[in-house]
Amino acid sequence: MDILENAKQLAKGTGELVSRKAAQVKEVLLLKSRVDTCEEMLEKYYRELGKLYFETHGQEPEEIFEKHCRHIANAKRGKEELTEILRQAEAQLKEM
Repeated sequence: MDILENAKQLAKGTGELVSRKAAQVKEVLLLKSRVDTCEEMLEKYYRELGKLYFETHGQEPEEIFEKHCRHIANAKRGKEELTEILRQAEAQLKEM
């Protein structure tokens, strides 16, 4: 075999290796994307479940959920109070 033939074989082998590696990288990236999508779905449904539980049992939660329901209720009250203060501040700005 001459040098040119060796170079062709080396290039062909290298090209095939690069092609296989690219396919493997693509597969890994697709799998990572699918895992991320599943994680996003889990987070969404956990949030929805928590909200549903709070809406239906927040006034009388099971003992294990009392602390979390109390924190949610406090945050909701705080938001309402701050929203009212904000509304008043915006009204004062309009009067100026």
